[in-house]
Formats: sequence, structure tokens, C-alpha cells
Amino acid sequence: MLRILIPFVAVLLCWAVSVRADPALDVGGRKQLFIDDRFIESSHRIKLQTNPAQKLGRIRDASGQPFGMAHIGRVVEVDGTIRLYVGADTTLNVFESQDGLQFTNTMRSIPTKGFLPTVFYDRHDPDPQRRFKVFSTFDQGGFDNLKKDTFDQGHHGIFAACSADGYEFTEVGQVLPFYMDNPCVMHWDPRIGKYVIFTRAFSYNSENQRRIARIETDDPLALWPYKKSGNKDRVRFAVENAHVVLQADEADYFPSDIYYNSSSIYEYAQDVYLMFTAQFRHFHPETQPY
Repeated sequence: MLRILIPFVAVLLCWAVSVRADPALDVGGRKQLFIDDRFIESSHRIKLQTNPAQKLGRIRDASGQPFGMAHIGRVVEVDGTIRLYVGADTTLNVFESQDGLQFTNTMRSIPTKGFLPTVFYDRHDPDPQRRFKVFSTFDQGGFDNLKKDTFDQGHHGIFAACSADGYEFTEVGQVLPFYMDNPCVMHWDPRIGKYVIFTRAFSYNSENQRRIARIETDDPLALWPYKKSGNKDRVRFAVENAHVVLQADEADYFPSDIYYNSSSIYEYAQDVYLMFTAQFRHFHPETQPY
């Protein structure tokens, strides 16, 4: 019975494919991740569901103790070693691990031009001296002391540095002449052949002020493209300066902002872009009347 049924099913499938009006999607040898209905023409009583995450517990230091509270600017994997770049001020500390669970302090401290330094491990750049890049916000007023009368767009804003090994960096200069109290998360996007940066765009005229904007550039160490707003009194990178890709809407808790973005281009499958956000919830008379 099986010897008859299996060839019969194969013939039916081949026939069904051959009479389809729409051309098949050419995926070549690329892996695919089912995150939407891109490969689904029709379905009935079927839904896509994300595999639930598995909690592995807190990461630990070399002695086995839970890792302390810290701002982790970026996690990168370099030749099988996982690095944590830790620090929100003008110094980054580097921790390394072979399993992603227990980390050793390398005792390396990386001074940066400004605060909120964010490292980018750039495997696309053909220059090995630019393999690692770090971007930080510099303002002489400091992180909590932003004043438009002290912010100088010619000398303050986002600054870049580069490195061959991710430990010793050389300052390059200014790449964006705006104040930014948020990390600049960068990726190389092979689909469009450009670097993309996801970061905060500030909305001056809205209760939901914090949003996520996208910048595209050919050279991450040159001045990044931005739109001029015409308002010279605004020193923050604003929604008028770039394309906003994500903001709080009616589906979010009211009132709230998108505080951080943890964007990622999933390199193990074709055309998969992910973003894991942190919400900023406001106190508001409608939700906290006391």
C-alpha cells in the first residue's frame, strides 16, 4: 500500500506547484525564519507562535557570584569569546566569557570621549584598524546638565573612535552634531548595502517624547546624514531630523515612551530584523490620580 501511495502524493504535489499562477519565491540556499506570512499563501486554524524563552538565571563573575548591577552597552562575540562592554559614563570595562554565563573581568578600561558609549563590532569594514567602533555623546555640560547655552554643535554631539582589537581605541571625531542621551545601536545591513543606526529621536511637542529613529550611512565614521529642522535652539536629536520607525501607540500603556531599543539583524536567516524595546512609563493624572 505504501509503495503506491507515496509516488501518488509526490505527483500531486508536483502538479500543484506547476499550475500556480504566482512565481515561487527564490530563497536559494538561504535559511528562513517564519516571523510573518511571507511564505504562507493561505492557512486555516494555524497561527505563528514564538518559542518561549528559557531563563538561565543571572550571569556570574569569575568567583561564581551573581554579576552586579551595571549598564551593559553591548554584547559581542569575537572568535568564540563573548564580550560585555560595561559602563554608562566615560569609561568602558570589558568582561569576557566562553559560555555566556560566567564572565571574567579582563581588567581593561577603555576611556571614551563621552557618556553612554556603545561598541559596534564591524566585520564588514575592509580596514582591520576599523574593526571595532565606539560611539558616545559628548557635552561639556555633562550627562545630567544639558543646557542649550553650553551645547556647541560644532564641538559637541556624537563622537566616534575605532580600534583593531576592541581594547585600544583611537578617536576619529564628531559624527552627529546633536545631544543624545541614548545609545546609538549600529548594524551593517547587507540587504541595502549600508550601515543603519537605531537611536532616540526626541519629540518636543508631544507627551510621548521618546521615539526610535533610523539613520542610514555609507561610512559610520563620517558625518551621519540627518534632516535639518530649522530650529537652532533645539540641541536634541529630534523627530524632524530622521525617519521615526517606532513610537508608542494605542496598543501601549498610556502614557509611555519607547526608552531603549535593542535592535538586531538576525544573521542566521534571510531578511530578519528584530527589536527588543524598554518602555518608559509616565506618571499621569489619569492613571495615578493621587
